[in-house]
Amino acid sequence: MKAFFINPHMPASSWFNSSAAGISPPLGLLSIASYFIEKGNDAIILDNSAEMLSEKNIIEKIKRYAPDIIGITATTTNFNVAKGLVSIIKKETDIPVVLGGHHVSALPEYSIESTEADFVIIGEGEKSFLMLAEKIKNGGSLADIGGLCRKENGKTIVNRNIENIEDIKDLKLDYSLLPIEKYRPSLSRRLTPGIFSAVITSRGCPYKCKFCSKLYGEKYLLRNEETVIKEIEFLKKKYNISELIIWDDTFTFEKERAIYLSRYIKKVSSAFWSCYSRVDKADDKLYFELSNNGLKEIVFGAESGNDNILKNIDKKITKDQTKTAIELTKKAKISSFVSVILGLPGETRQTIEETIDFFISIDPDYTAFTTLIPFPGSEYFDTAIKKGLIDLKNTDWDSYVTIFSSKLPPCSLCDLTPKELVKLQKYAMRKFLFRPKYIKKHFNKILKEGFFRAGTVYKGAKTVLKHQLHKI
Repeated sequence: MKAFFINPHMPASSWFNSSAAGISPPLGLLSIASYFIEKGNDAIILDNSAEMLSEKNIIEKIKRYAPDIIGITATTTNFNVAKGLVSIIKKETDIPVVLGGHHVSALPEYSIESTEADFVIIGEGEKSFLMLAEKIKNGGSLADIGGLCRKENGKTIVNRNIENIEDIKDLKLDYSLLPIEKYRPSLSRRLTPGIFSAVITSRGCPYKCKFCSKLYGEKYLLRNEETVIKEIEFLKKKYNISELIIWDDTFTFEKERAIYLSRYIKKVSSAFWSCYSRVDKADDKLYFELSNNGLKEIVFGAESGNDNILKNIDKKITKDQTKTAIELTKKAKISSFVSVILGLPGETRQTIEETIDFFISIDPDYTAFTTLIPFPGSEYFDTAIKKGLIDLKNTDWDSYVTIFSSKLPPCSLCDLTPKELVKLQKYAMRKFLFRPKYIKKHFNKILKEGFFRAGTVYKGAKTVLKHQLHKI
């Protein structure tokens, strides 16, 4: 069997964001394609976020490959793009089309009824996609395929017994399916002028933040460390990568494992790398060890500088823990990137001012001031639906962009309006970024790192200024 997988590009509403955010490998789609191939089939991936092919060229590529099935991943932000792509494919071919990803997993009935897709897969896609492809090829009932949403006799049928892989240790990713040379990290996360890629060593997150949409639920599963190391070694040998992002939700969740992997990253690739972590997992000995093994930046979801807000969203951290984490990164000479959400329930102008002042006081290297977007699958999305703030039939998915959007957020869950939140977001960026101390810090980076760093600072500043001047 042959499968053609597509990662659609982002919508025009994220054009500010895309100029600064970079393009990363679609590791979830890569996992499904790699699993499909491992079971004796053929597959290719068109990552159109990197390739940016026209619709005509996409159709031509599909017809040349002549697949038995097409799989398209969809986030909330690019759902409209995916929807349009499905429509064109169904117009030009009779190949079965499957939608998957975070967005359609949260809204399977809506997704299949509002698009021309033949099927929607909920949750992890490896097993369900393979089973569906085999049934389509060889015949047989689709009723027993877990996680499958389909249409039958004018009715939408959903099997919510999701086909998860309980042990992901043996999952292997075939990076040769992706255009590695075309990826780039966000400007603020760029560590070298060389080739970049990303890896993932675990799946899932055990925490229950109310703003988060989870494809894998609350389970936390680990991949085989030796497999991950071989993938990094492959990326180094074939593409000579000079930097990596580890996409785990919390790479430092298991400290000894993080240290073990970091040593091998240094050994097999000598690449600089960054990762995601939580401020309540900060540890000075851990940070010094990881720094010694090439870690250059940690991204923290700090969310707010107000403890009541943090308690309301069930983040299970405090602002003091955020302060400590930033202090420890500085001590270990690791750059810190902090993500902040403005407009959380209970938010006021006063709490936003408090949050801005707090992050200025602890002075992380980078701070992304985002606005709350209630993504499908999150508790806050359900809240917005119940309050009548979001109407599924009329909502504009292109507006579900958290930062540098050309559109207003779809709604607000606090007493401030979407327009007021965007104004405060821009104000927060100005107050944080235009400080003499901050400007001096990044000027010194330019002096130290030269032309490469000057380029990233220039592009970042240009994006910020464009967004500041853009009227919504």
